Amino acid sequence: MENGDRAAEFFFDEDIFPVRCESCYREFASEAAFLTAYSQEKNTDNIEEIIEHIKNSQLKHLSLTCSCGSVITIPFKEKRGGGWAKKLKRRLFGEKLERLMQSGMSRDEARRYLLNKFDTQEGKDADQK
Repeated sequence: MENGDRAAEFFFDEDIFPVRCESCYREFASEAAFLTAYSQEKNTDNIEEIIEHIKNSQLKHLSLTCSCGSVITIPFKEKRGGGWAKKLKRRLFGEKLERLMQSGMSRDEARRYLLNKFDTQEGKDADQK
C-alpha cells in the first residue's frame, strides 16, 4: 500500500481526510484507504492501474459507491498547483493575453508570445508544436 500512499498524496488535498459516508458513517481515514476502496469497487487489486487512469483522465473528482449504496465524491487537488503566487501569475497572464488579443493578435499567437516571453517550459513545448 506504500505506492498508494505516495501516489494518493498527489491527488487529494491533505486536509480532506478522514472522509465519512453521510448515510452509514463509514470512514475512510486516508487517501490510501479511499483509493483502496475505489480499486476494490473497480474489481482490481492493481492500485498503480487506478493511479494511471486518474493521471490520464480529465476527472475533477473521484466517486466511490459506499457499501450502503451512497455515493461519496471527493474533489481532486488542483493539478496546476494552488499557491497564491501561481494564481496571481495565471491571472496576470490572462489579462496580458486579453490585451494582446484586443490589439489584433490571435489567441494562439498571443499565448505563444507570452509563453516564450516568460520562458516557461510550456512555452518551449508550444514552440515545438
